[in-house]
Amino acid sequence: MKFKSAENKIRRARELIAEISNYLETDPPYSYFLETNTTTRQKATFSKVNEESFDIVVTRCGEIVHNLRSALDQAYWQAVRPNVEEK
Repeated sequence: MKFKSAENKIRRARELIAEISNYLETDPPYSYFLETNTTTRQKATFSKVNEESFDIVVTRCGEIVHNLRSALDQAYWQAVRPNVEEK
């Protein structure tokens, strides 16, 4: 028997990675700014977090890790199951 369920988990992880890549292009979790003091002409850079976007990306990353861990668990079980006694 093939590891169909593990394959599904890996496929879902790949879909989530693609979703994150697309999402980062349209709604990045951080915005970067360059500010110039008009009096001193001193420049400063800073970033601001977009909390909603950051939360979405972090959640999707957690889902990826979960799916890959589940795929590993399922593949391991498929490999050892033939050697487990029915007790």
